[in-house]
Amino acid sequence: MSEFVYRFRSIDKLLGFKELETQSIYFCPPNDLNDPVENFKDIVWHGDKILWTNLLKNYLLCLYSAYLHIRIFGEAEPLKQEDIHVFSTYDKLPTQKYKDNICKLFQTFFENETIKNLIDGLSSRENVRRNELLFYLENIHLFCITLVQNQDDTVENKKKTFDASSLLKEQLFSPEFFRWINRIKKETSVEYPEEQFFSISAQVAQQTKILTALRTDKNEKNKRFYLLSFPRLYLRQIEELLFWPWYTACFSNTASNSSMWGYYAEGHKGVCLKFKTTKQHEHRGIFLRTITSDGWSKNGGSHKGYGNVFFPLYDINYEAKVKPVSFFRSIGRLPLPDLIGQWHTEDGKNTSPLVQDLFKNRDEWHKNYWKTFLENIPIKTQEWRHEEESRLIHHSLLSGTIPKEERILNYSFKDLDRIIFGINTSEDHKLEIMQIIHDICQKEKRFDFNFYQASYNSFSGKVDIHPLNLIKITEKETTV
Repeated sequence: MSEFVYRFRSIDKLLGFKELETQSIYFCPPNDLNDPVENFKDIVWHGDKILWTNLLKNYLLCLYSAYLHIRIFGEAEPLKQEDIHVFSTYDKLPTQKYKDNICKLFQTFFENETIKNLIDGLSSRENVRRNELLFYLENIHLFCITLVQNQDDTVENKKKTFDASSLLKEQLFSPEFFRWINRIKKETSVEYPEEQFFSISAQVAQQTKILTALRTDKNEKNKRFYLLSFPRLYLRQIEELLFWPWYTACFSNTASNSSMWGYYAEGHKGVCLKFKTTKQHEHRGIFLRTITSDGWSKNGGSHKGYGNVFFPLYDINYEAKVKPVSFFRSIGRLPLPDLIGQWHTEDGKNTSPLVQDLFKNRDEWHKNYWKTFLENIPIKTQEWRHEEESRLIHHSLLSGTIPKEERILNYSFKDLDRIIFGINTSEDHKLEIMQIIHDICQKEKRFDFNFYQASYNSFSGKVDIHPLNLIKITEKETTV
């Protein structure tokens, strides 16, 4: 593997955002990347009664919180996926009244015979995938909503005679249904044969909800969120419990691909930066200046410490598929007391046998946890193979989500080996870039910087890159 990597930039990013002048690299969230696989987690749920009960408790907690939001703000404060508070725990609820209502909600929910059958059925499943879990949540959602609203004693003239259990389709959660699902698994060699059934069900449900939304008032967004979208968005948001938010800066191992120039360098009007990498522990990477500590100063203000950190480059794997992640064994963002009390035990006492081993060797668990985290990030579908991509990964255990301004990291100018101008880079932009480099070179006392030019080779039909040998940076000025 080459010791150099390339980063294509548009003029707007390079000059408009002053990336060149400040020697900065922006790390974007996975949602801003061009391949949806890059933000996909193949989560599977394998649990017993303790683990499934705790997941459904979390669902009810989040739903109750969303209901209160609507009761207080109506449609004035739009609900978003991030407002589904999957990190909520019962012991941290704000008031005793709140806790009492949740206790009543739990009691009514879990004493229902159909819900008991659902938990038994889920516990019999070896691996529940996303569409299957969505199927169950969709089918209990109206029942959950009715129970949540029944806890609101501020609502007048409430029809307490309504039997909420009638909203549950008992046959879907019967022992016979789960025996049928498990039998399909055993009678075929196809991996996850039941997935086709649940995938079709998810597609039909989604289309039905779109049709329902089209018939509702467009201004009732929170109502649609609460009634229609909540189960699907909950399954997305619950992923936040697993791995820390990550951000990336993308590079290529080639500067001669015309489509890369066209897509990432504004139709060949931008430039390509060539970086020199450093090797540490047999891994190439780049040193960047970033936050290394976060605390409070003596006068009470926040204080952040900065330092140079080695960021390894991860080569994209275009052949691999995203590896499955076991949900109940991969919850990594909760404090240990919350993990044990709210997810892995029965009322904080009996630990689920399926996760007991996780607490015997936490060092081994942490090693496997980060291995899975990093292995699933550098994966893209084969259609992107031409990019020959490598990427830097940025995440923080200090704050979790990293603000945009703290995702702009600075590289050392000595690691910027050269700048390559695109075929269509304007002369004005070339001169502006050269002037910035000249000023930095004077400041850094570096006089070996080189500029290169990309051009189209009509004989080979490819992009050639050649040095601008006559342009030199001297101690006083750029000369020709």
